[in-house]
Amino acid sequence: MKLKMSRILLLSVLSPLFIAVAASASPIIVLQPSSEQVVLGGEFTLWVNVQEVNGLFAASFELEYDASLLEVTDASAGDFLSTDVIFFDMLGDGSTSIAISKKAGGDSASGTGTLATLKVKGNGEGMATISIKIDTLALIQSDGNLIPDFDTLTVMPGTVTIGSGQTRQSVISIEPADNQLKLGDEFTLNVAVSDVEGLFGASLEIQYNGNVLDCVSASAGDFMGKDVIFFDIKGDNSVSIAVTMKAGANPVIGSGAIATVTFISKAEGTSQISYRQETLDLRRADGTLIPVAVEDGAITVIDAGVTSLVLSIAPSSKQVSIGDQFPIQIRIDNATGLFATSFELQFDKTMLKAVSAIPDDFLGGDVIHMAVPGDGSISVGISKKAGAAGVDGSGVIALVVLEAIGDGDTDVSFNTETITLKGLDDSPIDGSDSLEVSFAHISIRKPSLVADGKLVKTWGDVKTWP
Repeated sequence: MKLKMSRILLLSVLSPLFIAVAASASPIIVLQPSSEQVVLGGEFTLWVNVQEVNGLFAASFELEYDASLLEVTDASAGDFLSTDVIFFDMLGDGSTSIAISKKAGGDSASGTGTLATLKVKGNGEGMATISIKIDTLALIQSDGNLIPDFDTLTVMPGTVTIGSGQTRQSVISIEPADNQLKLGDEFTLNVAVSDVEGLFGASLEIQYNGNVLDCVSASAGDFMGKDVIFFDIKGDNSVSIAVTMKAGANPVIGSGAIATVTFISKAEGTSQISYRQETLDLRRADGTLIPVAVEDGAITVIDAGVTSLVLSIAPSSKQVSIGDQFPIQIRIDNATGLFATSFELQFDKTMLKAVSAIPDDFLGGDVIHMAVPGDGSISVGISKKAGAAGVDGSGVIALVVLEAIGDGDTDVSFNTETITLKGLDDSPIDGSDSLEVSFAHISIRKPSLVADGKLVKTWGDVKTWP
């Protein structure tokens, strides 16, 4: 049997996008995610996945690693062979053995999926390799023979670096996140990153509503320096960007804009400005992936002669990890004589929990306020004190703190029947009858940790940076 280590090349020749091209069409067994982060004492989830297999009925293998640095604390069957399987695991000192099989009479599985899920803990500082011990690997058909093309199977091992320090999440975002334009206005957004370490190149696609906006131009930001290679392709509803430093340049650390994109508004409406997740790719000089959380944005276009009263949530899109507590802003635009407001926010109670709400600066510091967290909601009321004047203009009226408690996607929205925007005489302020409201989309993922300093874990040499 001959097993080969395959690489996926990131190509950039005559193209503004770095496109992943598989080196072969053979079956693959890979440790995923392809990039993750861990601190000393922290745990992470490792998925053992198969791709492009045919007729798989059973599998067995042994993972090996440095026992002084890593410990597998739990193992369970994935869903590729279905949930009704026979599963065996033996957690050893520096190794974990896994065997999984469908029951007699069951149908074989073909395609792509997860064979097993493991919980791994970082017990010591240093760099360790996690790999599948080749002479223990078997992928079996229902007749007891190896699956087709087993002799050309691609196996992707991984490395993990463990260190002490504070947790930090790298983020890619749209800045500013929420914007209001008039018809015909031009506006420039930053493709911004924060808390990145060793960034050398990036490729991504930004999507928007082509009925509302046109992309005028895109250019490299200043974070990666002036002497970079930059490409862009503008489509009807998207702009694709690729930027990389030149050979021999020093990778960058910290926060800044890797690109700028200029739009022009052409029709009334709202456009989300979002990253297409499957195209997002940030790399170090050695080709390893930099994991990032994603925060999208939005642009609202209004008629120059019309001023609408708007109640919105910012940011309009945010990605967090389970256990995170994070604030969202409740913003009012184009208010006249606002003296008091109340509203209720709603969300999925299995994914989010309300923690608190406090007034922000729009109504001033001397106010009366209340916040009542509920099961899948929070009710907020804020009022200026007697004798004070109402407030005109735009600004943030409250900060609401939420906690992520479950994995998935949920919207945070206003219960429109509860919204009140009142003036000094207790009557609704101008524009209340045509109030525009918006919501926020929250994506909650499993925790991702990174230690202070150069702390990175990557799974497999699956791509190389040109």
